[in-house]
Amino acid sequence: MSDPASLQNLHDIIMPQPVPWWPPAPGWYVIGGITLLALTWILWQLYARWRSNAYRRISLKELGRIRSKIQSAQPESSLRELPEIVKRTALSVWPREKVASLTGSEWLLFLDRTGNTNVFTKGDGRLLAELGYIKKEKLTSLSNEKVDYLLHITEKWIRDHRAVKRL
Repeated sequence: MSDPASLQNLHDIIMPQPVPWWPPAPGWYVIGGITLLALTWILWQLYARWRSNAYRRISLKELGRIRSKIQSAQPESSLRELPEIVKRTALSVWPREKVASLTGSEWLLFLDRTGNTNVFTKGDGRLLAELGYIKKEKLTSLSNEKVDYLLHITEKWIRDHRAVKRL
């Protein structure tokens, strides 16, 4: 037994205690704090975006009301409300001095520029500028396809328009 190289002197491997999960190392507190700040900032941005688009939700709701009135039996009076909704939507975003006085081709050009399209100046969207003023006979003679298209491009403009820095 006095032989130090004897295998009888070997013992089992002694395992250390497992590393505890709590309390975490200080680095985890830093990571947790940064994560909490990032989540708070993201939620704040989402909330601010949601609030800033309230006018869009209201306009789309009004457009849905007009769409249902057109389908029920009141197309003339409902179509005359369409330019008003578009103008109110624009006034919610841009200064009154720049938008309120726009009429005719200038108004349609504004819609095209802000909606990144050309359907209002070159397509059937030109009808939007005339809807409030045309005679009832011409208004009733509009085909369902034209009315649906006009509602579609108006809805698309409300959803997709972006504020341009220089108007």
